[in-house]
Amino acid sequence: MNNLLSYICSLTPFSEEDWEYLKPALTKRTFARNELLLREGEVCSSLFYIDAGYCKSYYEIDGNIKNTELFFENEIATNVTSFGSGLE
Repeated sequence: MNNLLSYICSLTPFSEEDWEYLKPALTKRTFARNELLLREGEVCSSLFYIDAGYCKSYYEIDGNIKNTELFFENEIATNVTSFGSGLE
């Protein structure tokens, strides 16, 4: 979680007290290769900090995959539209 703290501190002033308040809301998860963070039709209710590895956002139309975004280490991955609106 130290990488996440460094990432946050690179964006905004963030105290140790702030970190202590935030930590209970955080969950560390490890995803297997090709495991989905979000499935079609699900509402996105999370921000994913990528500590190691990468992931992509995509959609499929008529069997064709269209990549929409790539997320790399030390970045936040989410579906901004779904996360912000609470809609699919």
